[in-house]
Amino acid sequence: MKKIALLCLLVFSIALHAQEQDGNNTMDNSIKRGTEIRSLSVEMGPSWINSKVYTSDGDFKGQMGLELGVEYAGIKVGGFGYGISFYHNRTNIHGAKTSFNFIGPSLTYAHLFHQKWLGKVSLGLGVGTAKAKNDAYNNSALRSEKLQFGLGTRLAVGMVYLASDHIGLGLNLHSMAIFLGKKDGSHFGDSDEINGISRIGGTLALHYFF
Repeated sequence: MKKIALLCLLVFSIALHAQEQDGNNTMDNSIKRGTEIRSLSVEMGPSWINSKVYTSDGDFKGQMGLELGVEYAGIKVGGFGYGISFYHNRTNIHGAKTSFNFIGPSLTYAHLFHQKWLGKVSLGLGVGTAKAKNDAYNNSALRSEKLQFGLGTRLAVGMVYLASDHIGLGLNLHSMAIFLGKKDGSHFGDSDEINGISRIGGTLALHYFF
């Protein structure tokens, strides 16, 4: 996992360095006109589970994992745009190798703070999944080898540095959740708690504009 992270960071650095010498202002002019700008981005960074995970060994919270994401978006500065994204998360929770996924559309709003700085807010709604490899976990999100589906939500706030016409480097803060329906008698925790998993995190993003 560490090798993958280092490789992604190396790719980000090389791509950014290769584009910094591009002196055209096409990207800036398009933004000023308020036209739609299409982008493809890849993201990577840490995340933390901020909801309780109940197990037969106790409850856990705050486990750190690795977040990977891909997003296609149509951006319009000073107005609303759209996007579709896929996010994959891997987190080790007390010996259980858990994975969480999100895929779905999003509504975005973008604002140009400076000629080279673009701010974005995204709200997404889609399908979330959760799966774990450990028989010790009995709540519906973490039953061994059982893929669980539910409603997925995503809220993200980010800033993108426009390095050139086609390349941007961003930093995102996000919150994601998976809601897995009603609890049954086999679940731990209080009966009035929501059955699901939520996490927060931050990612570095490489954007390609076209």
